Amino acid sequence: MKQEPKYLVVKTKDQKEIVYMEYDKLTGYDITPKNKKTFADCIQVNKMILIQPSLIEKLVHKKVDRHFKRLLMLVTMLLETDDDTGTSLRECLNEVEKFRLEIKNKYREYLTKEELNLMAKKLMILNEEAKMRLSVLERTVKQEKVGKSR
Repeated sequence: MKQEPKYLVVKTKDQKEIVYMEYDKLTGYDITPKNKKTFADCIQVNKMILIQPSLIEKLVHKKVDRHFKRLLMLVTMLLETDDDTGTSLRECLNEVEKFRLEIKNKYREYLTKEELNLMAKKLMILNEEAKMRLSVLERTVKQEKVGKSR
């Protein structure tokens, strides 16, 4: 049986001052943790806000990289399928565009310019490959229709 991870929050210093934080006005990266098995004596967390920039950068980089690897596997799988209508290629183009917009809108402020440029180039390559295969497929379909006309 897999052992569940346990977390412990420890206060290292005993400060005698009251600290008030306006949680609604905190800027950072919002995280909603996965709902896992809860224990009776634990705190249930609905939302976390990461404030430390280095931690945010690492987390977002890892998340974008993981999402890109999944997208790459999906695109290669869709490009390998033989589809005469081109629906898999159009789906591939939609997924690439969706991920590009997600990076542009959601992760732009957390990634560096070099990472954004590199990811844009990678997505452009995937997009161009899918467009090229779609145009080849459309040309072959047009040629078949011209040859069969009466």
